[in-house]
Amino acid sequence: MSVTEPTHTIDIASGRHGGAEQQASIRIIDIEQRFAPPNQPAFNALEAVSFDIGPTEFCSIVGPSGCGKSTVLNMVAGLLRPTSGRIQALGKPVTKVNTEVGYVTQDSNLLPWLTTAKNIELPLKIRGFAKSERERLVAEWIGLVGLEGFESSYPHQLSGGMQKRCAIARTLVYDPEVLLLDEPFGALDAITKTVLQGVLLDLWSAKPRSVLFVTHDLNEAITLSDKVVVMTKRPGTVKAIVDIDLPRPRNVYEIGSDPRFGELHHELWSLFKSEI
Repeated sequence: MSVTEPTHTIDIASGRHGGAEQQASIRIIDIEQRFAPPNQPAFNALEAVSFDIGPTEFCSIVGPSGCGKSTVLNMVAGLLRPTSGRIQALGKPVTKVNTEVGYVTQDSNLLPWLTTAKNIELPLKIRGFAKSERERLVAEWIGLVGLEGFESSYPHQLSGGMQKRCAIARTLVYDPEVLLLDEPFGALDAITKTVLQGVLLDLWSAKPRSVLFVTHDLNEAITLSDKVVVMTKRPGTVKAIVDIDLPRPRNVYEIGSDPRFGELHHELWSLFKSEI
């Protein structure tokens, strides 16, 4: 296998798995991002990046630090405009802050003066949900992410894993069709990380939606994803798109023993290692 060619895909620009084309929820079309820091030389963070994500597809991005993974997420969220190229989400160009997506960042970013319940309720209040509906949804999502008994706790009273559960519930409570996650479990210990991977997969399986997930962890990318976009070192571009053909549903505690898991890890590592 050539490490410069996409694997298991026909069209590196779209990331489609072959066969009939499906309408994409997210389209990243030939984007470039150039930064010009004060008193420093300008540089390209991204060059000619293109791929699509289907309506219920779980896609991870892996690549070395500084290759532009988080920059891509910020563009889809409308927090950053590409220097050139286009981003489309849910059939519309992204030209401003994209309120139709949910974004879980590396930090939980919970408001310290609000309780668990109030943090989860906040986006519903912003969107004008009625009080009774807010109360129903908050109670539902506290149950779904396993935070019963901590409704009145403040962020500093929660463990790192519990804070992340709260952040996920706060993002999913308003039911976005697209979910962006930027290394959400990177700072957690291995056991908590695995548990939350299972929570995330259970939530996604119950209501599939488009997911764009940034990680440095190849095991995590294989465990969660339908496909993995491998980025080159800066300036980041798409080196390959690898189809993760493991069956679903997946048991996050046992999937590593599947022989195919090892094959996929070897395949991804062969692509990734030369970019470090």
